[in-house]
Amino acid sequence: MRPLKERTGADYALFTFIRDSYTSNERKAAMVAMALLGAITFGGEQVGYASLVDLNTGQVVWHNAVNRMWGDLRDVEPATETVEAMLKGFPALQGAEVRR
Repeated sequence: MRPLKERTGADYALFTFIRDSYTSNERKAAMVAMALLGAITFGGEQVGYASLVDLNTGQVVWHNAVNRMWGDLRDVEPATETVEAMLKGFPALQGAEVRR
């Protein structure tokens, strides 16, 4: 972490990763049909991680994850909800209102 601190002068860094996959309408229809037949199939998935790292010590001071079978980053409202879910419990946001 030291090179990052030296280059930026920052004390903390927020690292994020998110992967979002989607299910087409045709796939959704097939999933319903399969469910009626007793088979379980899965559609889209959203997986994300966020970690706040102290660049002075290299320690992770906060971490959160999102792992769910729904979500959509293609539109503002659901993307905003995803960001809020990933940052839930973030130290700087304790008691603060998120601006949109």
